[in-house]
Amino acid sequence: MIKSPPIGLLTIELHFPQAGSLKERRKYLSSIVNRVRSRYNVSVAEVGDSDKWQLATITICAVTGSPGETERQLQSIFTTIDEWQLAEIINHRLELV
Repeated sequence: MIKSPPIGLLTIELHFPQAGSLKERRKYLSSIVNRVRSRYNVSVAEVGDSDKWQLATITICAVTGSPGETERQLQSIFTTIDEWQLAEIINHRLELV
């Protein structure tokens, strides 16, 4: 029997106070999504607030060899996004499935 690998989900609600339009919001959000994808080799999807010009909700999915490694990777991603200061983090949730 094949054992399922640990899957981690990090959902982050972002606020872009500097965005004055949906176009500006997309620019900041695309920067975050592309940087996370290239640096961490994870999946990133916008999952909410796509019609609001200063808000976005993204979910990041990571799969690794152990639950601890998955949690550490997602914590590192959260810290990195916060350090970039491209958006204010309103809320977040980390889940291991």
